[in-house]
Amino acid sequence: MSFLLLVVYAVSFLLALGYVLPLTYFGLGIRAALKSTAGAGHTSRRRLSDPVARPFVSVVIAARNEEAFLEACLESLIDSTYPSDRFEIIVVDDNSEDGTYEVVESFSKRCESPLSIRALVMPGEKIRSRARVGGHKKQALDYGISESRGSIIALTDADCRVPREWLDLVVETFDDETGFVAGPVVFPYGDSAFSRSVALEFMGLAGIHAGSIHAGRPVSCSGGNVAFRRAAFDEVGGYSGLEHLSSGDDEFLMLRIESHSSWDVRYCACEGAIVVTRAPETVRSFLRQRKRWASKVGFYEDRLISVMHVAVYLFVLSIPLVTLAAMWDSRFWPILFFMLCAKIGAERWVLSAATRLFDGRSLLKYHLPAQPFQIAYVLWAGMAGLLGRYVWKSRTLER
Repeated sequence: MSFLLLVVYAVSFLLALGYVLPLTYFGLGIRAALKSTAGAGHTSRRRLSDPVARPFVSVVIAARNEEAFLEACLESLIDSTYPSDRFEIIVVDDNSEDGTYEVVESFSKRCESPLSIRALVMPGEKIRSRARVGGHKKQALDYGISESRGSIIALTDADCRVPREWLDLVVETFDDETGFVAGPVVFPYGDSAFSRSVALEFMGLAGIHAGSIHAGRPVSCSGGNVAFRRAAFDEVGGYSGLEHLSSGDDEFLMLRIESHSSWDVRYCACEGAIVVTRAPETVRSFLRQRKRWASKVGFYEDRLISVMHVAVYLFVLSIPLVTLAAMWDSRFWPILFFMLCAKIGAERWVLSAATRLFDGRSLLKYHLPAQPFQIAYVLWAGMAGLLGRYVWKSRTLER
């Protein structure tokens, strides 16, 4: 065996290890979450059945150009089992170019519930101050939070639909030490292979969120389903210092609270807390979304998370490189086979648990067929995200 081949074997093994070990860890966390959910019972529901025990919650939504989807989100919120006098809904119109603000105004007038529903518009000076920064959503959320009155702030997105028990279950996840609660967000899916493959992958990401938080090492969460104590938000300075970033309003805040405060982070893995968000309808919109996500990789305060992302990218990059080498020299085929087995096996370990947790086991059959597309998009998004410029909701943003 040549020296070059030995080096390739060694590097491939190390890269595979960097991919498999985190996924193994997250998979164990998901399985622990499954066990805790199965044994949770209804103790917390009985504890919070007394209205006095229910904190006042402010649901804050930052909305830009969401005229077509916002009413469905509001409908799902007013159908909540949480007492209508114990929460409010605040929608911040983030300089929309459509009728987003009018949708909220009209809905609040037609709503027969005593629930408080308010539409706010970003003040002109705040809009102008964002000309040189990318954190539009963060500033809209920050404004909404400053105008809210809840001791607990719950965030969802304007294109999301929440289940009836969402607020109950999220609030019940808080204990005296908890400052931040994340919950599951999934894509709906149709009959197409693309739709189901994307839904499966997103469910796997939700599983990683659940597994990492349950294992005590949070790495990410989804802004469509988070809640936090106002005290924890204030303790870490909210979004201060993150205004220049166009993404990460959810996970950067969670990681700040986890590492720079006295509060704990928990995950609400209950089936009744699963929020459904709008899925990308085309390959182009999917790639734009993933490019936006990739743009924040270099800005984690916890460098281990950035290293993990880089390790994942290098492992995925090595697969087509080894494939090309194998076409040139057949001795590389065993290396490629090992790497593919490591990748598919580690992902399957996470996905099998995540689809059990979020009731999506029928999607597992799309895991193997989606591999070529998944490898291609990860490589493209990783490089494109470094460029730091993308279009999102008709804005050209810098990371």
